[in-house]
Amino acid sequence: MLSKERLVILSVPFQRINRVLLGPHIINLLREQADILIVSPFAHDSDFQEEFGGESIHFLHWSVPKKFKQPYGKLLGISEIMRMQGYWQRFRNKGMAYFLSVSRLITKPDGNDVTLPVTKQFLLRLLSIIGIWSKAWKIIDRLIGPSIFVVTQLERLIQDYKYVTLVQSASWGIQDRMLAWNGRKKKWRSVLVPYTTDQLYFCGYLMSDFDAICSQGQAERNFATSFHNLPQQRIFNLGSSWFRHIDLIKTNILEKKPVILSKMQRVIMYAGVSTKSFYRYAQYAIIDELLKAINNNILDNVRLVIRPVVADEIERSEFISRYGNYTNLQLQWPQSSCLGLSKKFSTEVRDMQVELTEYVEQLGEVNLVVMSALTSLSFDAAYLGVPSICVFVDKSKVMKFRHLELLLDSNKKFIGFEDCPVLHQLDELVPFIKELLNNPVKSKELASRVIKDWDYPEADFKSILSKVVNGSPC
Repeated sequence: MLSKERLVILSVPFQRINRVLLGPHIINLLREQADILIVSPFAHDSDFQEEFGGESIHFLHWSVPKKFKQPYGKLLGISEIMRMQGYWQRFRNKGMAYFLSVSRLITKPDGNDVTLPVTKQFLLRLLSIIGIWSKAWKIIDRLIGPSIFVVTQLERLIQDYKYVTLVQSASWGIQDRMLAWNGRKKKWRSVLVPYTTDQLYFCGYLMSDFDAICSQGQAERNFATSFHNLPQQRIFNLGSSWFRHIDLIKTNILEKKPVILSKMQRVIMYAGVSTKSFYRYAQYAIIDELLKAINNNILDNVRLVIRPVVADEIERSEFISRYGNYTNLQLQWPQSSCLGLSKKFSTEVRDMQVELTEYVEQLGEVNLVVMSALTSLSFDAAYLGVPSICVFVDKSKVMKFRHLELLLDSNKKFIGFEDCPVLHQLDELVPFIKELLNNPVKSKELASRVIKDWDYPEADFKSILSKVVNGSPC
């Protein structure tokens, strides 16, 4: 395997990270100076290897064991509660109160949530208080690591390299716990290239002792210092890896379609969220309000696209049954490369670039995104100049039971994401949509405000990434 002195390990525990770490803007750069090892539960798949393989690229299949040896499995669970909930407890007055509160519930898609038994709540609270000390979970991690995180094949693969750099995009999940433990034990260089907006925000204490944090924008840089107390010299203004990938996709689209026609019909996209996060019928109410306005020509010359997030075929069938027969409505299912956190929901096998090109084209056709809770799709849309509106309305008691109001600040905006407009009455939605559709300048300004703290578009992406991976001065 050895062809260079340095090995770069790319952790890809789920599909959504593909677009951040396995795009040509990353792979082509890194393999010029190092061998690459992609660690993933998909690494044994021939289609995956064919799509992402090449010179200097190697694969290690690792999947979460179905069962851990005891008591190590239970200790792993305890340490993870301490890592996450200790962090939420520590910063409960800085936006983490919601996550602490909802962890005491079993949320269900139908809204029939239940509270955990008192004994479990007490245990969670106790562990969260102990976990306020940021090193508490690591004590257990050091004890259990030799019994559950040693991977023989990984040991063999790295032994001939002089230097090893671990690049992670997520700070949650068992694979990244395993790699983080190995990185600390073997003193690998470690780099975080976040895949979405929450890795430095609410995902708990960082799993790795990162030598370099590649912040996507000023917001993430602030999270790194205020929540994780990281010194400025370990934070690098890389910009968004995913947006640089979008730049490549946009260039390819323009080469194939050099003439872009103006939008003849205005398009509103409703971007759904998991029903375990936001009550299903509250999402239906927003969609129905949009449909009513379109059918009554209050919103004229408008087509509605619904992009649901479903957990299974039952939820998918319900959306199809409810909205599948409208002529002015299109159901659009999220691509695995955009949403996948485990295996592909669809049996259709498509490569990443095909899916992501389709996704960018779909967003490019949209004039406005409506959502019920903040999603990363709104940032993708904003980067393409498309504004978003959040409709934070639920007439049932589900929102109150889940304490969703704790996500908001005193101005009823999302904590940490104050530039996204939030509506709290359903009857405000259609007038606000009309205002934005009739004012393209205001729409563009709104999109620009949402994205301004989430990218460094002028950063020398290739140079900075190369230097942080190799440990060279920036």
